[in-house]
Amino acid sequence: MVLGKKSQEVHNAFTKYVETGDKSLINNFTRDEIELTILQCSHHSKGWNYYEAMEKRVAELNEKEKDKRNARDKWIDRLIGFTFAVILTIIGFALKTYFFPPD
Repeated sequence: MVLGKKSQEVHNAFTKYVETGDKSLINNFTRDEIELTILQCSHHSKGWNYYEAMEKRVAELNEKEKDKRNARDKWIDRLIGFTFAVILTIIGFALKTYFFPPD
């Protein structure tokens, strides 16, 4: 298996992670770096513990990104709802004043 410098670093870190269980060894790698390493590993690597660990980490990172997007989307939806409510309130007061002017 021929790996680039960064992929070799990722590979070594995951190999050590499988041996030690120390997650701090793999926390600094991005999903893209791990995926590139997976692609560069030969298909013969499948079934090896470090390969499975890399695939699990990619799945974890995908889940974290999904959660971030969902949280961001939820706040955007709330902001849009609040803005819409304020606009409707202003329109309601304007219509009330126009159709039912104060005496």
